[in-house]
Amino acid sequence: SVYHYILQHRPNVSHDALRIVDCALAATWGCSLSVLGVKEAVNDENRWVHGASNYILEGGFRQIVDHLKQGLDIRLGWRVTAIDYSGSRVVITSHKGAVLECDRVIVTVPLPILQDGDIMFRPELPPAKQQSVKRMRMGHSGKVVTTFTAPFWPQGLHILLTDHPMFNQIWMYTQRKGYY
Repeated sequence: SVYHYILQHRPNVSHDALRIVDCALAATWGCSLSVLGVKEAVNDENRWVHGASNYILEGGFRQIVDHLKQGLDIRLGWRVTAIDYSGSRVVITSHKGAVLECDRVIVTVPLPILQDGDIMFRPELPPAKQQSVKRMRMGHSGKVVTTFTAPFWPQGLHILLTDHPMFNQIWMYTQRKGYY
């Protein structure tokens, strides 16, 4: 775990520093340092592509989804029990026995669905993916967004890290004139 890695390589790190790092990374990865794997964290960080700024999309991300889904047959609430991707087309079977054929499928299910084997894949997922699914753990996270008519925080402050279990990262944006 990242926690044990830090203790091994930085044995003199203070308990307070560990708590702050734990809170910062917990908000990013959704788990504590004692659960987060070093290999997974390094791989994720190396693959992350980001710019120098964060942006808020006026109108929300729904407009991106609405644009990208045009012409697609999207099934919500359609409980899948099997995905057969052994042929030239993907065959998906629902819990009621209904069948859907498609060129590709995007699986967006809660991790326990995969861990419990509620969806049978044909052929089976590659061993590396199966091992990743077994090792993964999901933590709890939430987001609260508020607006203020005037900033009350110091100019130039963009993030505040705390050791509070509920609000461990507080981000400040000044997007629109009159709203903070």
